[in-house]
This record gives sequence, structure tokens and C-alpha cells, in this order.
Amino acid sequence: MNETQYSFFSRVLHWLMAGVFLYQIALGYLMQRADKPFKFILYGRHKTLGLILLMLVVVRLINRLLTTVPSLANFPLWQKRAAKITHYSIYVMMVAIPLSGWLMSSYAGYHPRLPLLGVVALPVDESKSLADVLNKVHFLLNYGLLTLLLLHIAAVIYHSFVLKDKVLGRMAFFQGKGNKV
Repeated sequence: MNETQYSFFSRVLHWLMAGVFLYQIALGYLMQRADKPFKFILYGRHKTLGLILLMLVVVRLINRLLTTVPSLANFPLWQKRAAKITHYSIYVMMVAIPLSGWLMSSYAGYHPRLPLLGVVALPVDESKSLADVLNKVHFLLNYGLLTLLLLHIAAVIYHSFVLKDKVLGRMAFFQGKGNKV
């Protein structure tokens, strides 16, 4: 890593999780429209990937605490604050979404002791009303995350094509010439 780029491990985690989140969004859309028994296969895959994402978020948070983050010294204060707020909000969503899905599934009685890779289970009683609330929370959190991700992507596009400061190079696997970041 250098002062203008995240570590290789951080970049791998970022892009791996971005890909799995996009896949999860597609699965979430498809499973609402699929017929049985395909619907149950999609739900199972969605739940498993959600729990894997939760574990990856924990790894990513630990990595973030232990590694150096490229400096934002050349950015205006409002951009630094916006970046920090957006990134922290994305992290909160990445934890809250799988937890809300896990709790929703558990309280709905679908695999009420849904195991996390066969190790951890949530011993909860069925509660349709709580499952309904968690379903709405899960849905809204996903739209919130999607909104934040679109803002994040828009900021990268703005930096790359308007400001031409090569901010994409901080998380990319290349480091273009003339990087002013």
C-alpha cells in the first residue's frame, strides 16, 4: 500500500462485498417473484450469503481499525465530512441489514433457529407481528443502503470525471498516472 491507496486486502474485501451485495439485491428481487420450490432455494441462498456478509463486515471493520486509510488532506472539509458520514452509515447498514433479516426469519418461524454456518442460533419464539415489523425494517434498510451506495458511486464518478483527481485509484487495483489524491 502507499499513501494514496487502500491495502490490497482492503480493496479485495471492498470489491468482494460489493459484488455479493449486488447479487443479494438481485436475489431479494427474484425470490419475491419466484414460484415454489425455486423460491425456497433462493431464500436459502439469500440467508446464507447474508450471514457470510455479516461475517465479512466484521472482518472489514477489524481491518479498517488496524490499517491506514489514505489521506483526505487535499479535499475540502465538506467533502471529508460527507465521505466520513457516508462511509460510517454504509458500515451501520452492512451490519443492520443481515441482522434484521436474520431476526425477521427467526421470528417468522422460518428456521427459527437459523444457524450461522451450523454454529450460532437465535433461540426465539415465533412472533408474526415482530416478524412483520422486521420485514419492513429490512426492506427500508436495503433501500437506505442502495441510496448510500448510489451516492458513493456518484461521488466517485464526480471525482473521476469532473475533478479528475483519480479518487477511484484509492480502491482500484490500478493507480493511473497523474494521481493528485
